[in-house]
Amino acid sequence: MIQSLYKYVSRGSRGILVASSLVLASAALIVLPAKVFGVEETPEIKSALEKLKKQDYVAAFQVLGPLEKSSEDSSVLYHLALMYENGEGVQSDASHAAKLYERAAKLGSQKAKFNFAMMQLDGTGTKRDVTSAVKSLDELRGQKFAAAQYILGILYSRGKEVKLDEKEAAQCFSAAAAEGYAPAQFHLALMYADGTGIAKDPAKAANMLRPLAESGMPQAQYNLGLLFRDGEGVTKDTKQAAEWFRRAALQGMPEAAYSFARLLQKGDGVTKDDNEAFVWMTKAARSEYPKAQYVLAQMYIDGKGTTVDKTKAIEFLKRASAQGYTQAATQLKELGNNN
Repeated sequence: MIQSLYKYVSRGSRGILVASSLVLASAALIVLPAKVFGVEETPEIKSALEKLKKQDYVAAFQVLGPLEKSSEDSSVLYHLALMYENGEGVQSDASHAAKLYERAAKLGSQKAKFNFAMMQLDGTGTKRDVTSAVKSLDELRGQKFAAAQYILGILYSRGKEVKLDEKEAAQCFSAAAAEGYAPAQFHLALMYADGTGIAKDPAKAANMLRPLAESGMPQAQYNLGLLFRDGEGVTKDTKQAAEWFRRAALQGMPEAAYSFARLLQKGDGVTKDDNEAFVWMTKAARSEYPKAQYVLAQMYIDGKGTTVDKTKAIEFLKRASAQGYTQAATQLKELGNNN
């Protein structure tokens, strides 16, 4: 369901949050700075919006709530919709939030139109209507609304809600990337790395990933690490790969923790350290990353970086096997643990 991929919107400095299924990395939340809408605001409304920024939702709702029925101010309706959606200062009510987003959208709020389209995509608070949602997103795309361009790119690359069209996805990501939208820049970089929907250009991918990695995006750090590890688009440099893996791992990315642990095991780009490798492999395994669970089980079996512990090994093999990791299932049979 779309709900598992996208978390739509917030206000002020919190921006628009969008989660996506990544090609070479796990899902993550990315912040899009909020756009400012030129609405006339009374001192009372301005005071309420200031309270929202300070997360004083109850006080803000006391001002904005009574305005709901008569208001023709898209900003008021949009913020009320957010409050109902997120249960801020009022009981959560997705259906009511959807109605308010729809009203605000008709009054010209791009963010409300985007949010309502996202709710239509998965039927949250309103009837599921992919056709209408995609139409709205396409209209916003024409208005250079970066989040809409990005989501359309995701949809075209998934090929579930709309017909698979990787070239169109690349164009959508490219348009959003030109607006400075980091998630789109990241996805476009991955497409350049793989040659998906666009001419393969690993060097360009590396150049796009580096500033994102330096800004702290863990997925970019991890994927840049992959390029350095494999020598794609850059000169092979496992020392740099290890550093980027480490940075992403510190932010809780299991794939990066696993990759960093593997380099530690080999002494490739870093000093060989089985004990440290065990620490990072454990972090990845506990995040339910099956490859890490399988390797961690081997470490328990062999006593590498830890003491021999067959019980622990079997535990992690079972967890990996439950996720469809066939090597773990095979080893469980060899160990006489088929259950």
